[in-house]
Amino acid sequence: MIIIFYDMNWRSIMINSLSLYGNLRYGQEYDLYTDGELIKKFNVGNEQAEKCMLKRYFYLIRRIVNSFYITDGRKDDILQESMIGLFRAMKTYDENYGVSFKTYAEICIRRQIISALRKSEKYETVNEFSVINCFESDCEYDIVEQVCDDSFNPENILLYKEEKNYYIEFASQYFSDYENSVLKEYCNGKSYKEIAETLNTNLKSVDNALQRVKKKHAV
Repeated sequence: MIIIFYDMNWRSIMINSLSLYGNLRYGQEYDLYTDGELIKKFNVGNEQAEKCMLKRYFYLIRRIVNSFYITDGRKDDILQESMIGLFRAMKTYDENYGVSFKTYAEICIRRQIISALRKSEKYETVNEFSVINCFESDCEYDIVEQVCDDSFNPENILLYKEEKNYYIEFASQYFSDYENSVLKEYCNGKSYKEIAETLNTNLKSVDNALQRVKKKHAV
């Protein structure tokens, strides 16, 4: 299987996935640069910065890819998509977003993979991948917060309304009717008090439901 990934000019580079990591050669001094410094160099065409960032975050790419339930025959395709997600993150990241590049990159990579799976002709049922595993993460922010908190993503770069609906639609299979109702209201921006009033329940019940939703992502 051939992997295609893109540099800042979106020119394709073809490389076998098995030898990818070993072919990421660059000057040792690049390991001393911060993510921000490497991203700036990457965005002016520095290929060594590009390789350093890919090597630095290859572990994250592999972990995310392995968190999806995907047949072996498709893993190289998904690896390709994950690298595209990483490079897009590098092109669009802004430190003013208030989150680390790792957090931003993880979300961009997952979004790229999910988008690819949704477009795939083979993607016919939810069993094509595990939603729970897909969103399992040691990311700085809880996935429920990522999806439901608009303040997390300035200019709506990270998650759009469509993706919120997509998350709710598929994740709902793992939650009770009550948990789904609470989650939907929460993702609509309502406070715990407002959710309790809407669902004719109490604050403790709302909090418990959201905690159960979050815990199920760690299963």
